[in-house]
Amino acid sequence: MSEVKPKLVMLFKATKEKEEDKFAKELKNNGFEAVSIPVLSFTFVNHDQLKTHLQNLADFSAIILTSPRAVEAVVKASEGLADKGKKFSGMKCYVVGKATGVLAKKAGFTTTGEESGNATELAKLISADPPQDGKPFLYPCADIRRDALVQHLKEKELAVEEITAYETKPNEALESSVKGVLDQQGLPEFAVFFSPSGVQYTEPLVKKGLLPLDKIKVIALGPATKLEVEARGVTLHGVTAKPEPASLVTLLKQENVEEKKD
Repeated sequence: MSEVKPKLVMLFKATKEKEEDKFAKELKNNGFEAVSIPVLSFTFVNHDQLKTHLQNLADFSAIILTSPRAVEAVVKASEGLADKGKKFSGMKCYVVGKATGVLAKKAGFTTTGEESGNATELAKLISADPPQDGKPFLYPCADIRRDALVQHLKEKELAVEEITAYETKPNEALESSVKGVLDQQGLPEFAVFFSPSGVQYTEPLVKKGLLPLDKIKVIALGPATKLEVEARGVTLHGVTAKPEPASLVTLLKQENVEEKKD
């Protein structure tokens, strides 16, 4: 097995071919070497149903978007929609994280909640000052979405209209991508998981011995991913305060400082 390469960071995340990886850029600017592993693949579903909901946005109190992929699903479903700009700009839009917020604003929404960090915190923000029109929230989400947000809102007697807008599957190139990085660059000092599904889909590689997480510092983006890592008996070295590049860099720098002290 290869030696651990200091400051090499393996990012297990969804990637888009034509989009700059802001996490990799921020890490590079701070002295780390980052390599993104495309752990997930996506298929958009229920296009017509989502389009119908978007045509009738006035039936909803607000729209909830908890991932960039959810925004992408909405944008695809809204193609050719009459008065789209007016409909979107007039609809309250709750989002998780800056990346989702940027895309939602680009699509025409006025957003709230970028600083919430995760779906649970967003749900608390919504329920603390909910719209008073009594209409349901529209929530386009993944097939593997977590229950926390919907459960919290329903406990507060707030109605939610969920629609599965995309399905998440393992990337077929996951194993070859990991093997290629390990062969060419050695073991990373850090492995960063961006989602619970990313943890699930890499587990077969861990069981095969291809990805020895016991020799790597494992980092989770957010509480849901943290729980998934811990459920598999993997030692967790840290959780980012927010799902953002700066927060990840801050955490990795702290890890390095602590190691030097030891």
